[in-house]
Amino acid sequence: MEITKPIPSFRDRSESIKNLAGALIKFQSRMPGIAKDSTNPFFKSKYVSLGSLQEAIKPVLVEAGLCYVQLLEGTRTVTTMLIHAESGEFIQSSVSMKPEKDTPQGVGSAITYQKRYALAALLGINTDYDDDGNSASSSR
Repeated sequence: MEITKPIPSFRDRSESIKNLAGALIKFQSRMPGIAKDSTNPFFKSKYVSLGSLQEAIKPVLVEAGLCYVQLLEGTRTVTTMLIHAESGEFIQSSVSMKPEKDTPQGVGSAITYQKRYALAALLGINTDYDDDGNSASSSR
């Protein structure tokens, strides 16, 4: 997959994020580790699936007063918005990718990948093996 649109800066947020920041601190301090439940057959590495990520974060998000939405714009862009339920404060980020294969399966795979990484990044959760950018910079 090729990233075709850079993730925007924090200008994509409500005017204030004071309450959201406090709730995010509460979330991050209470978020347990997430077991890696899936294997990438290409890199032979383990990772957290989108379903496992969503299942693990849901009760901790609710406890912290946070929720999120992920919107699909066209077939290549996913926007993830983290919302503080009581104040309505939010931060959001969008990412676009071009799938390797322009098939329904290829597009679906890219969307799932974007949703997983965008959600984990917005919440400050490490869900994958960190290879220090080696996979992204190698020419395979």
